[in-house]
Amino acid sequence: SDQPGELLLIRAQLLIATGQTDQALDDLTRVITLLPDDARAYVLRANILIPRADLTAALADLDRTVELGSPEPDLLLWRVRLKQWLGDHAGAEEDFRAYAVKNPLGAADAWKQARINLKPDAAR
Repeated sequence: SDQPGELLLIRAQLLIATGQTDQALDDLTRVITLLPDDARAYVLRANILIPRADLTAALADLDRTVELGSPEPDLLLWRVRLKQWLGDHAGAEEDFRAYAVKNPLGAADAWKQARINLKPDAAR
């Protein structure tokens, strides 16, 4: 039964909402062990890891989410940003192109607002 994992996922969401991210992180890691194909836990865990500057682990979680076929195009945009911060500009460009196919208006907006910089040395 998936019930223990589902209950832990709900508890993790409540913990996040109340700012108890250490316990939520533990719960999400347990959820992933119980439900390794549930993209929600990976996304939530990445949301905790990014502000903690654990970018490599956050990227691994988002990679797994995309592997699982998550239909959310914004996950690709998160990966673009993480890959840029980690210096993988070719990977960032590849993800941005995939994002643009799934969400052309969002891609145009992200580009316009300079939230995405595929050529980091061009401004120098």
